[in-house]
Amino acid sequence: MLSYISLRCCAFSVSAQATPITVQNFSFEQPDLGHDTSTTERFVSSSVPGWSSSGSAGTGFGVADPSDRNYSGANGPILPGTADGAQYAFLNLPSGFGNTLTYAGSSLGNFISGVTYSLTVALGGRRDGGAPPDHYGITLLANGLAVGVSAAAAGIADNFFDLTYSFTATDAQNGMAIGIALSATNTGPRFEQANFDNVRLSDSSVPEPATLLLLSLGLAGMGALRRRDSARG
Repeated sequence: MLSYISLRCCAFSVSAQATPITVQNFSFEQPDLGHDTSTTERFVSSSVPGWSSSGSAGTGFGVADPSDRNYSGANGPILPGTADGAQYAFLNLPSGFGNTLTYAGSSLGNFISGVTYSLTVALGGRRDGGAPPDHYGITLLANGLAVGVSAAAAGIADNFFDLTYSFTATDAQNGMAIGIALSATNTGPRFEQANFDNVRLSDSSVPEPATLLLLSLGLAGMGALRRRDSARG
């Protein structure tokens, strides 16, 4: 019985295992702005190592180390919610504008047909100087082009929360370079600022047919042994 249970647990773990993929500057701690404890926000514009921006004219982007004015309790090295570290990336969005941060760091590898990829990003909204956008979007890119439909959400002021996008590669994407795009659009009448942090990417391989066959045969064999033992008893 113990062997039977162990084999079933093994089958489940094989099908559910996810492998993290390293994302350069995933929590936007570079460039290091000091992680200060002052009441003054620090930021740098038009420079996010490992990332690039391509947005409408009039928008801006960069990295910020906030103060308590921007996020409650943010004086120091801790951001709220699901953020990581002390800094985040931002997109400035005048009314009617949109912008996108595109990953430009070290290679994320290439898509493999049949493998599911999951992208999770912490989305934030300041409580001052720019309301959170009502439309965030995150997606994966194959050779620079978006795949599937972006995961979308509205921002929440004074907090970070996670949004996840999942995509299973097909033969059409097989071998193409994996990319990441983080976007936001301002459809309201006031200036808005989108904040991103803690970018996580993983893949979850579907077991090979041969592996599934071996597991099935093993389970069937265990079942036969159990039935034989029951008959003897």
